[in-house]
Amino acid sequence: MKYYKIDYEENPDGGGPISKLGIFKHAYDYNKPNSMSNLVSYEKNNFTPDFENCLIDEGYELRDLIQPINMMASGLFISDKARKVIENLKLQDHEFYPATVLYDGNILKYWWLNLYTFNKEYYDWIDWEKSEFRFKNMTSKEVIEVKINSKYEYEAILKKYSDKYKNGKLFLWYMPTTVLKVVKDFKSGYDLFKFPLLKTKLISSKRFKTEIENNNLNGFMFDCINF
Repeated sequence: MKYYKIDYEENPDGGGPISKLGIFKHAYDYNKPNSMSNLVSYEKNNFTPDFENCLIDEGYELRDLIQPINMMASGLFISDKARKVIENLKLQDHEFYPATVLYDGNILKYWWLNLYTFNKEYYDWIDWEKSEFRFKNMTSKEVIEVKINSKYEYEAILKKYSDKYKNGKLFLWYMPTTVLKVVKDFKSGYDLFKFPLLKTKLISSKRFKTEIENNNLNGFMFDCINF
């Protein structure tokens, strides 16, 4: 079965995505309790984030999928048209949060699709022996190669290399996956999902890709992934 990494439509002139959120119409308080920057994907959020009056960044165009800013959570910023298509597909644990986008004098209805990754079933999808992992210290830039043979070792490693203070300074670690392999009979059962070990990209089924294309939804790019 084919799977695809989801990315943003590129600007033909280069320089990143063709559609990107910019500043808000009014000064946005990123420190307020319901700030969009407080959204997470590893557990349920207990607030409704403020996505009102978003603006398209200067020089960018409107699309059904827009690249967000200042987001730690995993998800998609999509038009109302896109939601009506996507909500009928099989998604990993998720929530839709309402948003509005101001563009060319119009107030447009959008949504943040927040995808949760606390379901541990993905552990059973991974071929640990064939996968390769490493930790990178975001403060010192030190890189440590790590061999992980099971989900139990993975959880132990995460605990060992969690955020720690050293000599009064906070050393932040994160673990990119250099090579992620899945078991031979891998089949997620979802049309949209995410491996927490793949830091940024969401993964779609062929059905998801086909529905996006058949409904003429723009802003999406699909890159076939080789597990």
